[in-house]
Amino acid sequence: MSVIIFDNEAVTNSKFGCSPSERSLDDLLGSGILLVKKPRGPTSHQLTAWIRNILGIKKIGHGGTLDPMATGLLTILCGKAARLTDIILKGDKRYISVIRFKRTVDSEELENLLSDLNGEIYNVPPKESAVKVQVRTRTIKSLNLLDFEPKSGIAIIEISCVAGTYPKPDLVVEKIFSRHFHTFDQVP
Repeated sequence: MSVIIFDNEAVTNSKFGCSPSERSLDDLLGSGILLVKKPRGPTSHQLTAWIRNILGIKKIGHGGTLDPMATGLLTILCGKAARLTDIILKGDKRYISVIRFKRTVDSEELENLLSDLNGEIYNVPPKESAVKVQVRTRTIKSLNLLDFEPKSGIAIIEISCVAGTYPKPDLVVEKIFSRHFHTFDQVP
């Protein structure tokens, strides 16, 4: 266990910068990271271009592609922070998925199944993706059951995986669960 100690009396030397709360908006956008809730429809590239035009930022990028129909947080890197793009793109990812089972599933059975599904999987990107559609191996680091309502058959799971994994129910979870359950669908 690590211990973090904050020094409430620490002072920043003005020769080396200032507190983020004292910076101008231009300074923040010149070296900041924005988290934007991406709606269904636009590509990550389109959303980034809109932000560039609206905010007038010359150097901007995004830290991972969300497919056009996907929603979620898109990391936008502004100004000097754009140098971090490669680091963020290559980093591990975490997703939350809502699943509804059409047949009764026991929570213990589901927990056991999830714990057995870590490791390498075969993964195919969707047709709309920005990468070549071909079978690839990817690593699922963990699948955790966050919440489960047996009566409705709705489960919320957390998927931790390597970059480049497409953990959509129809591409990953369905393949995994179809070995154990006969029917499956995604909650809209």
